Amino acid sequence: MHDHGRAVYDFFYNNFVQLPEHIKSGTFDVMITLPVSLQFMATLRTTDVDYSIPNLTGGIVMVVYGWRKAAVPLTASNIATRLIWTFAVHNYTSASS
Repeated sequence: MHDHGRAVYDFFYNNFVQLPEHIKSGTFDVMITLPVSLQFMATLRTTDVDYSIPNLTGGIVMVVYGWRKAAVPLTASNIATRLIWTFAVHNYTSASS
């Protein structure tokens, strides 16, 4: 898997795993009543940045370096295509394993 795709996955993983426990224990109800966005609290309550930020940074650096060596222009359409391709490969490999 690509480093930047794995970094995004790792960044949110703990929150997705803990969500059912928050619902069972009632802490999710407390999150609903807080004056903060529920989406923000549910996805970013605990973040695992010790691995995700370096992996994301390293992945971006490697992709930009490779694109420059291959003379691929750094355009919005190329970046969008790369992101779509990364998540498509990630979903395919997750579904097959």
